[in-house]
Amino acid sequence: MSTTDTFTNYNFSFNNQETNGTMNMASFTLVSRGGMSDAMAFALTEAFNGLPWPAGTTASATVSKEVITDTSYTTDTTSTPPSFT
Repeated sequence: MSTTDTFTNYNFSFNNQETNGTMNMASFTLVSRGGMSDAMAFALTEAFNGLPWPAGTTASATVSKEVITDTSYTTDTTSTPPSFT
């Protein structure tokens, strides 16, 4: 028997360049199954972009969204030929 699940990944990217040119980067993913929503993703990105960075420091945050449909199947190895159902 197969089961299908649809969920959304929110992929965040944070970049910060120090006045000496050093680049700092971080990225992570939060998932709708954990409670993340479009509004929360935008709020998190806007909060990072709105921080009072020191003069000469550049910083940016972005978020992308991907909707994923995942189908899982059980295996029937007793049938001929074996099958996924």
